[in-house]
Amino acid sequence: MCYFITVVMSGLPVAHLNELALARHMVFTECHNKSVATQLRPDEIYLVRDSLCDCGTELGSKLRTSKPKSHHPAGPSAEDWLALIQETMNAGAKRIGLLYHWYLGDVTSETVAVARRPIPVDFLTAPMLLDLPEDTLVMATRTGHTC
Repeated sequence: MCYFITVVMSGLPVAHLNELALARHMVFTECHNKSVATQLRPDEIYLVRDSLCDCGTELGSKLRTSKPKSHHPAGPSAEDWLALIQETMNAGAKRIGLLYHWYLGDVTSETVAVARRPIPVDFLTAPMLLDLPEDTLVMATRTGHTC
């Protein structure tokens, strides 16, 4: 049982995302979760970081009533995630979003009910990521576009 921050992206190859993410010690692979896949648009891909869990993350920390014990490093900061989102959008992605979920089982097989919250990338801030709600895909979009 752990928190994981997963990514939904459209319009950019995963290899290009990983070129950007390596500077922040992140690497992503496609995650084949049928529950999540049925809630995505046809052009979106669901990605998980090649890492340990995100129980120690500061993302979503303002909304948690208690912090789960983590035996792993905290992982990327809110500033790192924000920079990656901005760089990904600047590189040509149509949209990129973060999904924060407490997994009781495997990331690839757990049923997750996903809400969507579009935010223009120009308005997304690191403090907003500290308020990242669970089970809500916070999707950075180009200004004037919706997801």
